[in-house]
Amino acid sequence: RNLTCFLEGNGNVQTTGDSKFKTARWEASRVEGSRNLTIRFRLGDWRLTGKGVRNSSFQCSDISGGVIEGECDPVHVGRFYMSLILPAASESEVAELEARHLARVQNRPAPPARYQAITFTGMWRLLVTFEGNAPTTFVLTLTKNRKFFSDLEPIIGGSWGVYDTTANEWGKKTNSLVATHGTHLWLRVNRDQSNCTLTGIGGLPVYEGFSLYGRPLIES
Repeated sequence: RNLTCFLEGNGNVQTTGDSKFKTARWEASRVEGSRNLTIRFRLGDWRLTGKGVRNSSFQCSDISGGVIEGECDPVHVGRFYMSLILPAASESEVAELEARHLARVQNRPAPPARYQAITFTGMWRLLVTFEGNAPTTFVLTLTKNRKFFSDLEPIIGGSWGVYDTTANEWGKKTNSLVATHGTHLWLRVNRDQSNCTLTGIGGLPVYEGFSLYGRPLIES
């Protein structure tokens, strides 16, 4: 079946001839950092999802994908192919869009630096301050197997790793213990691996395991 569609900027779809749909809408999204696009249509009971690539003129001329039908129990019924016939935007408007896009890209802040986890292994001096208490200093050794321990009193120990603030929430929570690169460092103090007295863990005013998070600073 052949259709001629006009895609409006407000998300509506106008179709010609006898092909009239109760609902005719469209939307598009781009893949971050690439020219790939995903476009979705709803034409009556049909739902079309396709992919395309923007060309050098900042336009997407061809889109293809699949078609499903039904609301509650959708069924795959075929595929579709679209080709751009008459762009609504003129060449000067497209050029202006390209210039504005380039300006946005150039003005984006640089992504945070990412560090190899292996570079954090070794001996560190940790200063911990709780409100209302004097600072406590620990001399820690971070090992390659993601464990840490203090060489001198007071004694604390636990696990460590890196995490990436640019990753999604699922990635932050599930991969940080084995991540090889990250933007931040975390330490998890384990009560069973630390000196625990009436005053707290390692002389700190806490009695259960706790976590520390920090962003590496590069000194000039």
